[in-house]
Amino acid sequence: MEEALRGIRVLEPSQYLSGPVAGMLLGDMGAEVIHIERPSIGDPLRGYGFQAGNQSSRFLWVNRNKKSITLNLSTQKGSQLFKELARKADVIIENLPPGTMTKFGLSYQEIERVSPCIIFASISGFGRTGPYKDRLAFDLVAQAAGGLMNLTGYPQQPPVRAGTAMADILGGLVALFGVLVALFWRERTKRGQYIDVSLMDTTFFTLGYQFIEHINFGFRSEREGNRYPGAGVTDIYESKDGYFVIQAPRDHMWKRLAKAIGKEELVDDPRFDTDLKRSQSADLVKEVIEQWSRSKSMKEVTEILTRAEIPFFPVMTFDQLSLDRSLLARDMILEKEQSSMGKIKTPGIPLKLSATPGRIDKMAPSLAEHNQEVYGHLLGFTKEEIKRLEEEGII
Repeated sequence: MEEALRGIRVLEPSQYLSGPVAGMLLGDMGAEVIHIERPSIGDPLRGYGFQAGNQSSRFLWVNRNKKSITLNLSTQKGSQLFKELARKADVIIENLPPGTMTKFGLSYQEIERVSPCIIFASISGFGRTGPYKDRLAFDLVAQAAGGLMNLTGYPQQPPVRAGTAMADILGGLVALFGVLVALFWRERTKRGQYIDVSLMDTTFFTLGYQFIEHINFGFRSEREGNRYPGAGVTDIYESKDGYFVIQAPRDHMWKRLAKAIGKEELVDDPRFDTDLKRSQSADLVKEVIEQWSRSKSMKEVTEILTRAEIPFFPVMTFDQLSLDRSLLARDMILEKEQSSMGKIKTPGIPLKLSATPGRIDKMAPSLAEHNQEVYGHLLGFTKEEIKRLEEEGII
């Protein structure tokens, strides 16, 4: 299988999610990704949340297709070893607390001296410039700071976070985009560059059209639950055995929907004859649809709305997702071997490329699993030298 990023080496002195998300997707496409962890302790994500086989489920997911080495960057010897690795690398992705890499003598400026073509991506809560640059932030903080939390939830109720680590994942995706742009630019110019990603910035970016409406035109975006402002039939509805969503904002969709649920007389009802009116009567629209749907099973709802060509879908649970025929057909649920726990199911690669589709060879490595390989083969250290580094607490 062709690998689009074969030959690209990535050093990843990152922890938790944002940096490792970018590295994971680079690894999926063939890059050699070396996850650099603290000796003995490792990446804090290993012990975060649900534990499976001495690894957290978070670590297991986000560090697939990677190698693990340990290195104490806070020591002079550790800093020097990192620079030696950087000479042989193409990309560095780090998301350590602001100022940490500079304190270790490993800032972009320092690394650029030993590796002039390096691409160096830094992910932080608020970026490397601006008044908040020294502040720490995790995902929840970034969701609040970027404004996403303010729009998530129901009217007259407190804001809530998105159901996953959305800010961290967005930050990793934007960093990935930056790395790929920088690699393309380096092909043309033979020059590396520095990439500065802020979790606040990337979260705020997702609010683009709502920000424009609010600030420029006075349209006040508020928490709307599952509704889209100005869109008539856009909500979550209940059946006998589960929930489903409909997003049908156009007049011809409303006509098909009214006929499908046996309410064809509503097509000419002046309360519902335009999308704007339907959005203004959203509570009544929901009541009408649920009078029909609550007497139906999800199977019946699916058959009727599919036949009527209404944009809808059941609200999927994890159990349902694991058996979903689309996800299975598109290799989005794969079974992979994990050394400490046997075969496990894991999400596949969301990017589909015809010539270089990528691969998942292995799940996350154990701590320091690749010390011998990286320090021995890449840097040429003998077994005795590697053992000495271990005894000194450098690796």
